Amino acid sequence: GGNKVTPQEIERAACECPGVAGAMAAGLPDPVMGQRIHLMVVAAPGAALDAGSLVRFLRGRLERFKQPDYIYLGDGLPTGRTGKLDRRRLQEMIVEGMPAASAAS
Repeated sequence: GGNKVTPQEIERAACECPGVAGAMAAGLPDPVMGQRIHLMVVAAPGAALDAGSLVRFLRGRLERFKQPDYIYLGDGLPTGRTGKLDRRRLQEMIVEGMPAASAAS
């Protein structure tokens, strides 16, 4: 919608949520907004992560236009051949049909 949003800002906010071990955000094309924000989170060992709680947590930390439109709960963040986090792979996983835990909007 014309606003500048960095994935790192969303990821930092998500990682502040109790029970979150890691997070990765990515934008995907949207015909109306230009892009929609997608967020994948991984629970800390022994933590029970709930997408609804995460949505409520982020509402208190991010401006409305920076809040994720979709949240995915995963066992691990996608990495490339070198072991580095791979945002492009996350985008591919979403396009391939990875089910969202929450449509946060």
